[in-house]
Amino acid sequence: MGTRVHVPFDIFAMQVDVPVSTMVRDGAFGWSCGQCPLDREGAVVYPGDLVAQSGFVCDMIETVLHRAEFVAASVARLHVYFVESRAGEGDAIRDLFRRRFPHGPALVLIPVPHFYYEGMLIEVDVFAGTGLVARQVRPSPPVALEIAEADGLVFVSVLSEPDPTGSVAQCLASVETALRAEDLFADNLVSDHWFLSGVSEPSAPAVLPKSGYVTASDALVRVGTAGPVRLGGSLVLSSRLPTARIGAGADNPLRISGRRSDRLCWINGTVRDQAGDLVDQTQAIMAGIAEALATLNMAFENVTKLTAHYVGGATPEELHANMKIRHGYYARPGPASTGLPVFALNHADCRIAIDVVAVV
Repeated sequence: MGTRVHVPFDIFAMQVDVPVSTMVRDGAFGWSCGQCPLDREGAVVYPGDLVAQSGFVCDMIETVLHRAEFVAASVARLHVYFVESRAGEGDAIRDLFRRRFPHGPALVLIPVPHFYYEGMLIEVDVFAGTGLVARQVRPSPPVALEIAEADGLVFVSVLSEPDPTGSVAQCLASVETALRAEDLFADNLVSDHWFLSGVSEPSAPAVLPKSGYVTASDALVRVGTAGPVRLGGSLVLSSRLPTARIGAGADNPLRISGRRSDRLCWINGTVRDQAGDLVDQTQAIMAGIAEALATLNMAFENVTKLTAHYVGGATPEELHANMKIRHGYYARPGPASTGLPVFALNHADCRIAIDVVAVV
């Protein structure tokens, strides 16, 4: 591991004790936990007001960056998870984050059905890096790309235009074409998250053609059925080195896959298990990730960031139950961690998708 800094989890509180860090910095890069509009007693700030909560979280992000010895212009990518309670709020918070971070990080807006604490409407993941190259907005209809590069990693936000034919495959083909046109090749992919909207049958898996840009199709997040088909993504690529694949057999109910590039490793896990509940699947995936790390001569102490997208209700109990399993795999100071409910994953039998970033 490089020189590692853990920002303590004391800027806000959850409603249970958590052994995680607000941000982990390893060398040139930093990963935050989900930045939430909560105070130090775990109470929701500005309940029900998305714009006010967004401003509060922006202030929090600047504080966290400073404590990790970054500046605001070090932000390379923002994952903004939000509930839009009134039409147009998504555009309003996009503009707000653009104003607060005008240097141009890749911005990924991800609608979610609800949060786990009543009145909470937003949570934001921050990815930071030194030597950041100014954002390049590359509109290339039918795909828009936002690109930021920091010390050899390229952060990319991807959004396809609505596809009038309703074809998920056509959306992906357009995305691939746009990425290759910018010299962003699948051989250099480090990590990927995909978000799909507009599919009218959420229980039916979206059939994605085999693609080097899609590591785990089961982990694709469904973000609602309204409107035409649209595909969004958040990718990290290496600008220096090709990546090596990590993966288990596709026939296994437990599917562990990922990529490795130099010191950086990304591992994703899902379980196709109709009988398994959220806690059972969480336990199976965490055990699978631990085994995958061990084969790479790593362990959870190498993990800097964990992300869990789960299918669940608007209750703290569901979050806390799977969080307890996840947090049992590491000691203080733990990695930065984010867990939140989504509309659905791409396979009806998958209740949760977990991925980790680990650094040698």
